[in-house]
Amino acid sequence: MWLPLLRVRLGRGHTLARAPILAVVDSGSPFCLFRADNAAAIGIKDIITGKLAKMGGAKKGSEDTYWFHKIKLYIESDWTIEVWAGFSPNLSVGGLLGRNGFFDHFFVLFDHSANPPQLDVTKIDRVQ
Repeated sequence: MWLPLLRVRLGRGHTLARAPILAVVDSGSPFCLFRADNAAAIGIKDIITGKLAKMGGAKKGSEDTYWFHKIKLYIESDWTIEVWAGFSPNLSVGGLLGRNGFFDHFFVLFDHSANPPQLDVTKIDRVQ
């Protein structure tokens, strides 16, 4: 099964994670979410010091707890953005790039008609 994946690195302050994460570009996720071990790699020693949020998934009754921290996302070799990202020890993938934090910075095109399927990501340049 094809998954739309991007290579990302997490950062916080002057700390940048050594290893990149393959994160799923997930239009169904409301936020950028990562496994708790990724927080430790950027110096967040205890994830529960972040802002607490409980969220469910597509499956009824599958609520989980996340702790949100402001971090930097280094996406592929091209872009850096700041996001509020949630961390949980129970996430089954390295990371999810969701609507708030990722999709509000990028135009994303999923093309399932191609063989193999394609993912195209373009940064939205906003004038501030």
